[in-house]
Amino acid sequence: MILDKLVVVLDSYPDTNIEVQGHTDSKGSEIYNQNLSEQRAATISGYLYVKGIAYNRLTIKGFGENVPKYSNDTSKGQTQNSRVEFMITANEKMKADAQQNAVD
Repeated sequence: MILDKLVVVLDSYPDTNIEVQGHTDSKGSEIYNQNLSEQRAATISGYLYVKGIAYNRLTIKGFGENVPKYSNDTSKGQTQNSRVEFMITANEKMKADAQQNAVD
């Protein structure tokens, strides 16, 4: 499973944080899609947690239908817009280490 491969990578970089971003297509109401995107991100975040990723490294963000990558005018585009993405960033320790190394 792709998420299991992601867990291996995240385990290799413990000084990172992960923002799990849920998205939807434009079918349904804006409120429904916002809730769905948040639930989608929460489900994936929960899976990562069960697989050993510390909960304090995970942030959940739902974008609803607001950030499509593809046209919602086709069923293929709608399917592609129903997705979860990840943004991996340095945590405070990694930032401090990088700043210290820049000074040295």
